[in-house]
Amino acid sequence: MELRIGTSGYSYRHWRGAFYPAGLSPGKWLRYYAGVFDTVEINATFYRLPDAERLLSWREKTPDDFLFVVKASRLITHVHRLKDCAEALHTFLERVSLLAPKLGPVLYQLPPSLHRDDGLLRAFLDLLPETFTHVFEFRHESWYADAVRAMLAKKGAGFCIHDHGGRETPLWVTGPLLYARFHGIRRGVCYDETDLQEKAARLLAAARESGVGRLYAYFNNDAAACAPRDAQILRAALQAMNAPAGKNNSLEP
Repeated sequence: MELRIGTSGYSYRHWRGAFYPAGLSPGKWLRYYAGVFDTVEINATFYRLPDAERLLSWREKTPDDFLFVVKASRLITHVHRLKDCAEALHTFLERVSLLAPKLGPVLYQLPPSLHRDDGLLRAFLDLLPETFTHVFEFRHESWYADAVRAMLAKKGAGFCIHDHGGRETPLWVTGPLLYARFHGIRRGVCYDETDLQEKAARLLAAARESGVGRLYAYFNNDAAACAPRDAQILRAALQAMNAPAGKNNSLEP
């Protein structure tokens, strides 16, 4: 099982002294982060499309095996709400493709006010090029229906398992990977280590049962530097459970 465990974003001033060394300049944070994790989920692309220079800089500052997940522009998901957005989608995907070969899935986080609409989702899925991996994070529970799951599976698109607002989604695996996001219990409170061990076991079991070979998970609870702390705990638990019998894998970051 390929394991990619990281955080949602990496550039947080309040991580200085808790995750980043106190004297490390922000310009060196990504290199430092990439020495601990092999993937990051970029939130900045949701708010503003980065220029080509920045994307190429991210690519240059990270190891060859590093992977970027990018959150789709809010222009697509929150302004157009998946409707009449072919041009915006094309512009976004063309720009972020500059991260290749380090570009991972594209995450489409839908607003809580967007309720289930099968026709809307089907039309949007038809726009998505198969040269990218696409993952959907639904924020309204009406989307958790078998018909929606079937549409994602038919397209080969992933479903984002998450706990936003304290409510857990179904443990669905669609597309080529299991994808999970952890938003936190409440601001500034890290996950309990035993809870993370249990989550690791459930995620790995779901991935194996579905037959996929990739498991990606990202922590969005950036306050108090909980995200990098929790990501390392989950990763260590998954590595231990994923290790071949008799192999003594190092769990150090």
